[in-house]
Amino acid sequence: MGAGGRQNYAQNALATLFTEQFRNQGAIGPNDNPRNLQELTDAMANNKSRQEGLTPNQELVEQYTPQRTSTKDTVQDVLKRYTEGTGVVPTSQSAGLQGILDKIAAEKEALKDLTVTETSTRMVPQYEVTYPTTSPYQQQRAPTMTTSLPQGAVLTRGAYGQEFLQAPMQSSGLYQQNTNPQYRRVGSKQITDTNVRPAIAGDSVFDKQQKLINALQGQYDTRNKYTSPSSTGIQSLIAEPIVNQSQTGYNNINEIMRRYIG
Repeated sequence: MGAGGRQNYAQNALATLFTEQFRNQGAIGPNDNPRNLQELTDAMANNKSRQEGLTPNQELVEQYTPQRTSTKDTVQDVLKRYTEGTGVVPTSQSAGLQGILDKIAAEKEALKDLTVTETSTRMVPQYEVTYPTTSPYQQQRAPTMTTSLPQGAVLTRGAYGQEFLQAPMQSSGLYQQNTNPQYRRVGSKQITDTNVRPAIAGDSVFDKQQKLINALQGQYDTRNKYTSPSSTGIQSLIAEPIVNQSQTGYNNINEIMRRYIG
């Protein structure tokens, strides 16, 4: 049997050994049946997400799960990693974890740039604007409509008793006529105000982005914990090294390895 075949058998053997124990401890779901170590890791990650209320999203899984590539592990590395907690860590997995960290950083940056556009409506006075002429030969300008008044406008009474708002003249003289525009109230108008502000917690767009970041962080934490066995990884889940536990179904782990590696 070639090195690649022995490695696959070794990983399958370890997956078989761990599956029932992890299922009993609640580390994987009751219906999870991983066929190899990678599927076992995925099952633990998905189970942890389910327990935390983060339902796995297929689009998210496809977007942030690194492609599986050959790690060129030796049989010795596989044995040491999953029995003693030592051995060379696969470089592709390390690259995959870094990829998730990069995505987390990018999504956090995107979170800072999120904005919320708020609109509100209100009623304001509306005015008709007329433009006095200085001589009977001057062409009369057509009236316009506006919702704002000039600064300093005061209520004024015209020659025929009509009232309007008008800004005072800059300078006054004898018989000098005020030719500033005249404003007459003609009802009200509804206007819409628009305000753009940074998104904060409680805004749907912010909470959605934060949930994505939390899901990525949970994926990273689980993979980082269970993919590289150590005192805080798989061995802590088992509670003690495999070689120190009583064996069920086999005399010891070495016999299991010999069966699969040959």
